[in-house]
Amino acid sequence: MSELINYIDPVKVTICILRDWSDKHWKATYGDEKVAEINSQMTSIKGASLDKTPVTGGASRTEEMLCAAIDKKDILLKGREQARAYIEELMPYWERLTEEEQFLLTTRFIERNGERWEDKVTRRYYISRSEAYRRSDAALKRLASLLFW
Repeated sequence: MSELINYIDPVKVTICILRDWSDKHWKATYGDEKVAEINSQMTSIKGASLDKTPVTGGASRTEEMLCAAIDKKDILLKGREQARAYIEELMPYWERLTEEEQFLLTTRFIERNGERWEDKVTRRYYISRSEAYRRSDAALKRLASLLFW
C-alpha cells in the first residue's frame, strides 16, 4: 500500500487540500450553529396513543419529522467532526511554514475575495509577479513535502 503513494502528485493534492481550507473551517464552526438549531426544532413524540396499543400502518408525521431531524443532525455531526479532523491533522504542518509561506499560500489558494493574489503579494513584498509565483510555488512544494514526507 505504501508504494501506491508514488502514483499521486503531492503538489496537486496539496492544492486541493488548501482550496478546501475555507470550507472545512466553515463546517467546523457553522456545524455548531446548525446542530443547535436542529436541537431547538426537535420535539418529542407525544400523543394519546402512548398509553395504548401502538398504532399500526406506519409512522406519524411527528415521528417522520423527528427521524429526519435526527438523520440531518447525524450528517452534520459527522461532517463537523471530519472538518475538525482535517484542521487538526493539517495544522502541525502549516505551523512549520514561515509567516511568508503561510501568507503566500493563504493568498493564492485559500482566500476568495476577488482580488488577484499576485497583486496582493507584489504590493506586500515589493517583488515582481514572476517572483511571487516562484516563492508561492516553493512554499507549496515545501508544504507538500511536509504532508507527504
